[in-house]
Amino acid sequence: MDADPDLDTPAGERLNASILLVQAYEALCVPVDAELVEHLRSLTSGVEVDLDQPLPPEIDDPGMP
Repeated sequence: MDADPDLDTPAGERLNASILLVQAYEALCVPVDAELVEHLRSLTSGVEVDLDQPLPPEIDDPGMP
């Protein structure tokens, strides 16, 4: 595309929607510093999770909020 489309056209509306989505993404997604990554790794090291194992009854309760 050589030039931005007029905002009153379907292409312009798509461009504007894309810009809004990118801005929303940038507002939500912030970089994580290396210190936090290492801290999380230290908290979860050695933790094993079996995703095929059923949940305990107290967690599997459908009425639980």
